[in-house]
Amino acid sequence: MIDIDKLLSSISYERTGLRIILQEYYDEFNQAHKKIGILYSSDELDDLANYLYQLRTALIHIEEYDSTEKLIAMERICRREEFPTPNQVITLLTSVFTTNKQIESTLTELRFKESKRKSNYAGQFH
Repeated sequence: MIDIDKLLSSISYERTGLRIILQEYYDEFNQAHKKIGILYSSDELDDLANYLYQLRTALIHIEEYDSTEKLIAMERICRREEFPTPNQVITLLTSVFTTNKQIESTLTELRFKESKRKSNYAGQFH
């Protein structure tokens, strides 16, 4: 069985929204509900799709293509406003986080570069 608490605590994502969504997915999964669409707004689904995109970008950066393909498939599901099952999300993220130790540092680096780029861009207009 997946140690979901360990998985969730290993995700140090700046916005707590993702952690909450993952916990809700897991809670639903535990209750054996297959359809979870009614619980999530399209904004939350977009947040998940955007997070999957960020993760995929990091994986491409470290040339981890197998996980990238899986993330692309899940991201497409979210972008079509279809709701992946809790099992799909947790299985995917578990495999990604447990097999790719460099992801978190790569994501942190990408976030830092993006925030630096945005601050440089904003500074041009003052």
